[in-house]
Amino acid sequence: MDHMDYFDKRLSSPLFCAKVPRIVEYIWSIPGNFFGNLLFSMLVSPSLLSLYISSERGYLVMLITISLLITMLILWFTAMQGHKISLRILYWPELGLIVAPIVSIFLLLTFHEKEASKVGLFQISAWLAAEMPIIILKPLVGRTRPGSCDEFRNGYKKTFIGTRKVALT
Repeated sequence: MDHMDYFDKRLSSPLFCAKVPRIVEYIWSIPGNFFGNLLFSMLVSPSLLSLYISSERGYLVMLITISLLITMLILWFTAMQGHKISLRILYWPELGLIVAPIVSIFLLLTFHEKEASKVGLFQISAWLAAEMPIIILKPLVGRTRPGSCDEFRNGYKKTFIGTRKVALT
């Protein structure tokens, strides 16, 4: 495990410490946030997938999905600027694990094509099956990526368990 941790830090440190213009960082962060974010994965992604394969074009479902997508973009951009409320909303576990799947399921049930709604429902099920062990174990392990280049260089990072050494050696 220590070898994997070492290589992970070696590979990711140049990205964490890269000095790029803010707009590049915004664009660069969107795919990772959206495909790794609980709220996006439970609320927006299932409907987007279902709309993609559906031959019907339900304008209400499209409008709701696009509204959710724009809301997620606004939340993400404001979170990147340091707005704590946006961060709380994006990473609020009860919202992502309880409310978002229920809203998505009701939205998916409005599809007339059952195959399209099944794709979205599978997205919810597969994501939860893959991520629940990680969600449960991650706070117990205390492994986090460095939050900033300064913390990384200083060799310590605060975790859920306490302060841990994150030096490369």
